[in-house]
Amino acid sequence: MSIIIDQSKCIKCGKCVADCVAGALSMGSNGVEAGKYCINCQHCLSICPAGAISLDKLSSENCREVPQLSEANYQSLCDVMRKRYSIRKYKKESVNWQTITEILHQLRFIPTGCNFHDLQIRVIGGEKLDELRAAAAKKIIDMLNKGEISKPFSGILGSMKAGLEAGEDMLFRNAPHLIVVAVNKKAPCPEDGIIALTNFELLANAKGLGTCWCGVGYWIFKFIAPELAEVLELDENHTVVHTMLFGIPDVEYARSKDPEDFDFTII
Repeated sequence: MSIIIDQSKCIKCGKCVADCVAGALSMGSNGVEAGKYCINCQHCLSICPAGAISLDKLSSENCREVPQLSEANYQSLCDVMRKRYSIRKYKKESVNWQTITEILHQLRFIPTGCNFHDLQIRVIGGEKLDELRAAAAKKIIDMLNKGEISKPFSGILGSMKAGLEAGEDMLFRNAPHLIVVAVNKKAPCPEDGIIALTNFELLANAKGLGTCWCGVGYWIFKFIAPELAEVLELDENHTVVHTMLFGIPDVEYARSKDPEDFDFTII
C-alpha cells in the first residue's frame, strides 16, 4: 500500500503522524513524509482535515464523512440489542439479495487483529441449503446409529435424533439462509470471524431480520462431517470459525426480556 502526500494541501498539523500505529509517517522539513511500511488501516486518510493523503487509488473523495454520534445513536443501538432474540422460527420466503449484500458490504468496517483483513464469508440459501440440510441430517443419523459421535456432541445431537428421523430440520431450524465465516489459518487473531458475525447479527436485526448462532453448523463443518464444507468453496488457507442462521422471523415478541447482568467489576 503506497501512501501519497499532496504537499500542496498538507497543513503540517501532524495528526496523521501521531495516529499512525505502524510508524509509516514522519514530519520532515517540508511536511509529512511517508515510509514504505503500511498496514492499510486508513487512519491517516480519515484523520487528515485537509484531505491531503491518498492510499494508492483511494483518496478522501472516496470516503464518506460520518456525522458526530450522540446519545440517541446509543439508545438506538441498545434498542436493537434488546430486540435481538435467538430466532428458531422463520418464514419460508428468502431475504432479498440486495439487503443481504448491503449488510455484508458494511462488514468491511469491522476491526480485525493487526488489520489482517482476510475473511471468507459465505451465505447459503435455496437448493444449496436444502441439500446441506438433507446431507447433514443423514450423516448425523448414520453416525449416531453406529456410535461414531462422541461427547460433547453426542448428547445434544442424540436429543435431536428422533426429530431428524421424523424429517424435522433440527439442525438449521428451517432458516432460509446460513452465513458461514472462515478465517485465514495464519491470521494472528482468529476471533476476527466471531467479530464479523457479531456485527452481522446487529446489522441484520437492525434491518428487522432474525438470527441465531448455529453451533451445530460449526460442529458439522469442523468436526462431524468436514466434507460437507465443500459447498462453501473455501480455499485451502481458510477454516470455518462459526455459522449463523438468519431470515425473516415467523414469531413476534411483545416486549424485551430482562436478563441478569454478568459479573462485571470496574477496577
